[in-house]
Amino acid sequence: MSMSPPEHVVALAASPLAGYGPLTGFLAAPELPGGCVRSVAEAAVRELFRAWGLDLWRFGTPDWNPLAEFVSAGARVVVKPNWVLHYNKSGEGLDCLVTHPSLIEAMLQYLHLARPGRVTVGDAPVQSCNFAKLRAACGLDRMVEGFRSRGMNIELADF
Repeated sequence: MSMSPPEHVVALAASPLAGYGPLTGFLAAPELPGGCVRSVAEAAVRELFRAWGLDLWRFGTPDWNPLAEFVSAGARVVVKPNWVLHYNKSGEGLDCLVTHPSLIEAMLQYLHLARPGRVTVGDAPVQSCNFAKLRAACGLDRMVEGFRSRGMNIELADF
């Protein structure tokens, strides 16, 4: 018997803090490595999946796998963040030009639980974007290596 959420659902989640930084308070998340949430983005993504009702009967246990109904073990998955440019012409940060890396990492943490066969994280930034500089500015190579070290077959792509 499938316990799928209804087809047409809007799920809302409140973030514990504004911003993208580390989460200073302890928030248990037994499904994640280390058993706790490490960033504001991870807390928000976790709460969104809970509010959506994904795998709700196992929420709060090490077996919680909210994306399992969408991602079969061994599946090929594309994560498509928004990457526009490797620098901000105003001299400010990249937050207005890219999906924040902590949000991508939070999504990958939960995607990893579903055990996909291959994950591609990619986008088609504007033509003048230097993809190597974008990867460096966002720490994407370090993030990808971290997931590879945990057994995920993952790559970055400039579409």
